[in-house]
Amino acid sequence: MNWREVKQQWKRELNAQEDPQEIDSWYHLFIEAEFGISRLDYLMRYEEDIPIPRQERLDEALKLLKQDTPIQHITGRAYFMNQCFEVSPDVLIPRPETEDLVLRMIRDIPLSAHVIDLGTGSGCIPISLKLNRPDLKISGLDISAKALEVAKRNAIELEADVEWIHGAIKEKMTDLGTFDVMVSNPPYIPNSERSTMKRRVSGHEPDLALFVPDEDPIRYYRWILENALRRPTVNYIYWEIHPPLRPALEKMCRDRGIQSVEVQKDRFDRDRIMILKTV
Repeated sequence: MNWREVKQQWKRELNAQEDPQEIDSWYHLFIEAEFGISRLDYLMRYEEDIPIPRQERLDEALKLLKQDTPIQHITGRAYFMNQCFEVSPDVLIPRPETEDLVLRMIRDIPLSAHVIDLGTGSGCIPISLKLNRPDLKISGLDISAKALEVAKRNAIELEADVEWIHGAIKEKMTDLGTFDVMVSNPPYIPNSERSTMKRRVSGHEPDLALFVPDEDPIRYYRWILENALRRPTVNYIYWEIHPPLRPALEKMCRDRGIQSVEVQKDRFDRDRIMILKTV
């Protein structure tokens, strides 16, 4: 088989489950990550016969996709802010809407501020901030030691100077030093929504990074805000939010005296970024 025929095979065998454009994207992500074949290379080589070892790897990837394994877990890579990050089942796969959060922070954060990312996962937020704003002092915290190992490897690979802290958001925050800005993309999906999600997400990404109890879906945001209000140096908080939680989050902020609360839509026109000014 040649490259074009295998691509057609993927679309044919996955078409009942997925959007054809998404399958096309997966195919090209895979052959570039595994074999170094870019889209431009593909256009020049699509009728070239595929060596048997590569065909076997393509067949293996197709089998995993049929089992709802994310393409990023198959390749071990995800692209974020034009950089390639290592990912694993221990971290949340970086999403394009989170880039909108980072872009807003790059534009807004005062010079030489100290920023901490709470629940850092792969480290995509703090590493991207450091690469684009080298004047900033950056830290990342996570409860998962395995996630922090991934983040550390990403920082080394991308040559980003980030301090890594192991601990839970609620407990560890009381021991942290001085920060000017807090950012978090915390777990925010109520457990009751689990059944509505694609198995490619709910069955393969860490529950710890995704889900919260139905009875208290804003608990991570509350813990962060309460801690920030006890810290006179914290001037800004940036959150990625679940759009249905916006009213509850705005009420929580009003009840705690926060006067400046801005919500920005993401690239998909959903309420996604909340910016709090605490002073």
